[in-house]
Parts: sequence; structure tokens; C-alpha cells
Amino acid sequence: MISKQTPFKLLIQTNSPGELSSWVKPITETFSKKNSSCEILVFLTPCQYASGQEVAIAKTLPNVVAVYSPKDTLKHLYSLPFRYQQKKGAVLFLGGDPTYSKILGFKHKLPVFGYAHFNQGLGPGITRITNDEVGDLMADSVHPERYNREEILRKNHLPEDDYTVFFCGSRPQHFKAFLPLICETIQYIKGEKAGFKAIINISPFITDTDVHDASKDINTTGIIFLRSPSHEIMSIAKLLVTLPGTNTAEAMYMNLPMLVVAPLNKPELIILDGLAGLIEKLPVVGPLIKQAVIAATRKKMTFVALPNRIANKEIVPEYVGIVEEKELAQKIIFLLNTTSEYEKIKKKLTDMKKDRDVAAKIYERITHP
Repeated sequence: MISKQTPFKLLIQTNSPGELSSWVKPITETFSKKNSSCEILVFLTPCQYASGQEVAIAKTLPNVVAVYSPKDTLKHLYSLPFRYQQKKGAVLFLGGDPTYSKILGFKHKLPVFGYAHFNQGLGPGITRITNDEVGDLMADSVHPERYNREEILRKNHLPEDDYTVFFCGSRPQHFKAFLPLICETIQYIKGEKAGFKAIINISPFITDTDVHDASKDINTTGIIFLRSPSHEIMSIAKLLVTLPGTNTAEAMYMNLPMLVVAPLNKPELIILDGLAGLIEKLPVVGPLIKQAVIAATRKKMTFVALPNRIANKEIVPEYVGIVEEKELAQKIIFLLNTTSEYEKIKKKLTDMKKDRDVAAKIYERITHP
């Protein structure tokens, strides 16, 4: 156990909203509890999935003494002095290109560790900590026992009712494309199902300007818009409708039935990794190549929802493809009206293995290598 008086610096590399909220947050909370004198520096790296709000969000995390924007990270890596003599500390890779973590480790003369999911390879020079060894780090960001339904309803000025919660994404381009589709779907459901209550919860990575721009020309009558911690709103929901992403794993840990929607209506909004992401920007041939890559990826990937990927079988329903508002509405109505199907999904989620204290295990691995 590291003494509270022992100076220890943890340099975290991360990149996008999902990693920041579900991986970095529990790590900072655990390290600050285990060693209150620990200083945490967050290095954000270039990422096509970034929302632009990562710096502001990272600054709110416990024991974070400095946050480097992607531009600042690159400047730090390649500026003088080229090497530091760090007495106590470590580099922890939590998303992005692991090359940056290796350079950070070399520059600060610190050991480099990396948490990897779904057998992600990190290459030489990084001590790999896998979810098979310590568990799913996303589990540590979810604490269902902390939430009191009555208090959350009162805090958000909501009456007792059955609420269907919609998450429209944490990236502006996805939010602006998905919100109109969701609002039209909700209006259709309200016409078919009396008393339907819909909440659209806005991600902290989405600005008020994003919300205004996306909603100014659509019908939002009777829809409740909130900005509350996602886990709080999940805890009062009967059903979650969401895009693929970390929200699906977090809902799994809360045993919340969900419908995961992956619309392919606007392929230009789908972000490709690596070389494909560069090729798609080529005129004329780029869009054609992108469509081919999407088709090949869709064929190869059996599931998009994390509970389904973790279990390698369908735990929660998915709607992948060209999404039609009426069809999406009917799928939601079916889940809300068909008790047997709803309870079957809830039981599957409840029966799944739930990891705990994962960040604490990573802490021990790093501080006692």
C-alpha cells in the first residue's frame, strides 16, 4: 500500500466520451481514495470520436491536476526536456492509439500499463491488463444501490410513472441526426399508446447549442428533456432506447431492459477507424469504399450491443439497418406491452456475470507490479 505521503503521479491516456466516463472516472475515483496525495494527469489524444467537451469533463474528475487537450498532448510529447526523472508513478493507457502511452512512458521514465477490452492488442512495451484478468472496468462506474427512486423523481420534478428513456448519443453529429428520428418515433408512440412517458436525457458532451440546433424544426411536444447523470435516469426507467456504446454496458449492470438502435440511414455519420477513415475522405471513390467497409463490418460483427457482444448471444434486442420511425415505435410498444418478453430480457440481464472492484484490482496491479 502506497503511503499517503508518497508522491505518485498517474498519467492517463484516453480519447473519447465513452472511455472518459466509463474507464477514466472509476480509475480516478479509486486512485484518489487509495492514495489521496496521488496526482493524476489526463492526456487526451487525437480521436475522430471526440465530442470537443472532453477537456472540461476531465477537469471535474477527482485528483486530476492537469488535462492536456490533443494539441497539448502532442506538444508535450515532442517538446523539451525530452526526458523527465519521475520518482513515483505510472502511465495508464485507457483508449486511443497505445503509441502515445509508450512515448509518455519513455519521456517520463515510467512503467506503462494498459487496460484492454475484447482482446485488444497493445504491442510491446505495455503491461497489458485485460478484462479477462480483472473484470469489466465499466462495471465500476455503475452503482445501482446508490440510487433512490423517490429522490431522483423529486430532484427532476417528475411524478411517479413508467418512463421510457432515450439516449441520442454523446457526439454532436450523431445527436443531431438521431434526435429528429427519436422525436418522430415518440410522437407516433404517443398516438398509439395512451399515457406514454418519454424522457430524452442529454449527454454532458452535448452543448445547449447542439440541442437547440437539432430540435428547432421538429415536434417535441410532450417530451421531457433532462440533463441528469445517466445512471440516475436509468435507475427510474422502465426501458432504455439507445445508440450502441458504453451506455449499453452500464444499463446491463443496472439490469435495465433496452432496445439498441444502430441506424444506417446516414452512412456519412459513421466514423471509420485507421486507414479506412482517411480513404473515405477521397472524392468520388471515398463514399463507395466507405459503404463497402460498412457492409463488410456489419457482416462480420454479429452484435452491436455490448451485453450481446460480452455474452456472444442475444441478451437484448437490436435494431440495425435503415431505421423507420413507425417500425422503431412498434418495437418499443411491443416491449412495453408484452410482459413476458420484457421479463425475459430483464432475467437475462440479471443472470449475467457482474464484475465489481475492477479499478481497485487495476490499482494493485499498477502500484504492486
